[in-house]
Amino acid sequence: METQFTYRVPTETIIPVSTTPLKFGFGATEELGYELRRLGLRRVIIVSDPQVVKTGLLSKVEALIAGEKIDAQHYYDVHVEPTDISFKQASQFQNAPNLFIEKRSGH
Repeated sequence: METQFTYRVPTETIIPVSTTPLKFGFGATEELGYELRRLGLRRVIIVSDPQVVKTGLLSKVEALIAGEKIDAQHYYDVHVEPTDISFKQASQFQNAPNLFIEKRSGH
């Protein structure tokens, strides 16, 4: 008994993928204020977990943002592995900002 298979090649074989531009590496945090100003942002919220707060990094981030005269609120009560509940709570914090900045510990 002979079996015949028919395989059809999809007509759309190129799939574009767009991502958010990322900066990383030594000194990348130093450019945060510049990038926020370049984007024309006036109000942001910094979202993180208590473990990152303990490192002191967020004090530096807050200072860089303040140096550009950008209003920054913070929400530091996110779980290390955030749930939809954490994000909902953070999104309801204060008025809606122009941008969310997330700093995670990655544990």
